[in-house]
Amino acid sequence: LLTEVSPLFSQWLGVINEFIDLQEARNQATGAAVTRQVDSFSLGVAGILAAAVLIAVISATLVTRSVTRPIAHLQSLLARMAEGDVSGDTTLSDRHDEIGGLARVVAKLRDAIEGNQRKEAEIRETAEQTGEAVKQLGLALHAMGEGDLGYRIDVAFDGALEDVRQNFNVTARQLAALFTEINRTAVSVKRS
Repeated sequence: LLTEVSPLFSQWLGVINEFIDLQEARNQATGAAVTRQVDSFSLGVAGILAAAVLIAVISATLVTRSVTRPIAHLQSLLARMAEGDVSGDTTLSDRHDEIGGLARVVAKLRDAIEGNQRKEAEIRETAEQTGEAVKQLGLALHAMGEGDLGYRIDVAFDGALEDVRQNFNVTARQLAALFTEINRTAVSVKRS
């Protein structure tokens, strides 16, 4: 029996080995196909990830610039304002976000500084005019004190100070006329 079964068994083992080899080849082919799919998928995921990172970097850069550039502009504007230059533009005040709100406050500050600069200029001008008026009145009073009753202030003053000049000149004329009359009366009394 063994002699009869042995060739059949060997044949059966050969077929089984062929079947195993076939299955192993199919498994290797399937494994290779799966490996290619995984590699392809990995490459796709890597590409998507790289694109996502690039988009994130670009977005972060744009957002950062949309904040840092306006803030730098406002910082520069404030620095110039601190030095007295209020000519900078505040176009950022049209924005409807926090930067626009900050720009509107900077614009109000600029307007207030401009108003103060105008007031300071007016005060300086008034002080100069008052100083000149006081100087002229001092010269006139000194001349009168020295006996020059004909001295008049011929330099026109600005604003309300002009009334002071005119009143002084009227008073000086009246005083000169009074002294002239007193002098005439004294001469007349002396002759009589």
